[in-house]
Amino acid sequence: MSNIHTIVDNEKLFEIVQKGNLGYINKAGELVKLTSFKAKLHVANYSGAVPLDALDKLMPVKKDDKYGFLDKEGKVIIDYLFDTALSFSDGMALVGKKIGFIKNSPQYLWGYINKTGELVIDYQFVNAYSFCESVVAVEVSDVSNKGSFDSTNWGIIDKSGSFICEPKFNWISEFKEGLGVNP
Repeated sequence: MSNIHTIVDNEKLFEIVQKGNLGYINKAGELVKLTSFKAKLHVANYSGAVPLDALDKLMPVKKDDKYGFLDKEGKVIIDYLFDTALSFSDGMALVGKKIGFIKNSPQYLWGYINKTGELVIDYQFVNAYSFCESVVAVEVSDVSNKGSFDSTNWGIIDKSGSFICEPKFNWISEFKEGLGVNP
């Protein structure tokens, strides 16, 4: 499989791009499913690895500078509305809204959608991870008039967007098996 451009690590399947099409392989590298998605679509979340534990998951794809979500057959389930997006995890997907550039790098505010595409946690975080076990670490900040982020801190929210740990840390890792790390 020399044409694999993207592999997203997970427990059962790996999301791939092969010969310009999106698909899935198993841990042994055997092709499980090759979709009809063509190279003009761009798979989000190249690294960072959000588990895809079944073929019926929605995949974030980019078309005309916006991200939407397709099912395994290539049907648009959530329209192309987002400036950037990551895969669903724990029933929520992290989506970004571009707010400008700092040193030629795009800057986003992040929020979360559910599987119907509803923005259930508004764009408000300067950095965030994907949900795991119904919680997630997020970074909050006041945005200055110059478009830069001042005095950032990390906290932990639940699926309602409520802080269960107020933002007071310099950084919090992604949650794995109920644990987060604060160096």
